Amino acid sequence: MAAPTDGRFLRAVAALLAVLATFVCVAPVAAADPNALWTIVNGECVPDQQRSADPAPCAQVDVGGYAVLKDLVGKTQFLLIPTQEVLPLTESQAAFSAQ
Repeated sequence: MAAPTDGRFLRAVAALLAVLATFVCVAPVAAADPNALWTIVNGECVPDQQRSADPAPCAQVDVGGYAVLKDLVGKTQFLLIPTQEVLPLTESQAAFSAQ
């Protein structure tokens, strides 16, 4: 007959394997390019709009303002993305502009 610790050991190993499998599956998502949208807009949409007046793959492009990109997930979801780099606002800048 198996000792009671064998069951606990197997459950612990199963839990550890489940945690490891979760990290293996999530790691590629976490490593996705954080600049993917900027790369599409700045590398494809804006140049296409300037060259041929066709903003593909974007739905619409205002070169000095924003691009509208169809989201791949939803049927009616669109993303509004700036066509020029927007720098992050620091806390001191935010406090100064609020005064």
